[in-house]
Amino acid sequence: MKMEFELVKADKGVTWGGIVAEAEPAQSTQSTRKQTKDWNKIASIEAQDKEEQGDGNPDDFFKKLFAGADDDVRKAMMKSYQESGGTSLSTNWEEVSKGKVESKPPAGIEKKEW
Repeated sequence: MKMEFELVKADKGVTWGGIVAEAEPAQSTQSTRKQTKDWNKIASIEAQDKEEQGDGNPDDFFKKLFAGADDDVRKAMMKSYQESGGTSLSTNWEEVSKGKVESKPPAGIEKKEW
């Protein structure tokens, strides 16, 4: 998980050599602008974005696809995945039911029978 913090200096025009101050900074006469954020709103937006996008895990996509499919699509997915050795996934039962699904390994990969 990554967290980003944006810090605003209380005194404008003061430069820091590091995060920890070595001496008390001089007081500035410039006014500082305070930013207020509604953290609940930000959290709800981030949660909504995560739901819409998922966490990028392909397994979640396929689980969602399988769960929302009808029986023919589920049969096609299971048969095509098993018969191809995990190299093909089809949702078309009419095509898959006609015969064995051939293995289609990616270029440069050799298929091995176990």
